[in-house]
Amino acid sequence: MATRYEIPFRLFFIGRRAVRRRVYSGGMKRIDIRDGQTVSAMGKNFTISVSDGAGKSSRARTENDTVNILLAEGIDGRQKNKHVSLLARKAISKSVMPDLAAKVDGINARHFCFGLSRLGLKDQKGRWGSYSKGTNSIYLNFRLLFAPEDVLDYVIVHELAHIKELNHSRNFWRLVENAMPDYKEKRKWLRKNGAALGPSIAPKPPQS
Repeated sequence: MATRYEIPFRLFFIGRRAVRRRVYSGGMKRIDIRDGQTVSAMGKNFTISVSDGAGKSSRARTENDTVNILLAEGIDGRQKNKHVSLLARKAISKSVMPDLAAKVDGINARHFCFGLSRLGLKDQKGRWGSYSKGTNSIYLNFRLLFAPEDVLDYVIVHELAHIKELNHSRNFWRLVENAMPDYKEKRKWLRKNGAALGPSIAPKPPQS
């Protein structure tokens, strides 16, 4: 059964149990996306186009790989940057989510065959992913859209393994290693380069 996925950056409530099982990302700076920027995510290029005068609320629409952002009236410079970055992240995430869900389903089918109810993307500064047993949901960090594909795959494998092992025991790491024998290289790459991930920075991929 295909994984259900959510439009990202809604306000999610996650209880304490849900956030215990996660891959930590460490401190990160806020991602800024600006007018005219071209953002590459999961093999797709998105050009950001910003216009003023959307009325009382800002909104975004993706058309032919262009993210058109209409800003509400009366937004000052600082608020403008926040609105553009947030709306661009939402639009890009919505566009790539079907591909991401297909990737998660494929990895799950090849290595685990676990049941998974929901997949979401979040812009997080403290972790790469989390699994919630209560809702049987996996949430991945938005920044992973800019990571090398095999690094993204590692985090997916990591979170899928938590469906069976809600810990970091030997059994857990055995599940991860069976699915990805070189996972330690991907984990090492994330620890070294993860803080630099973003739409304008692409560190060299890990060496196999």
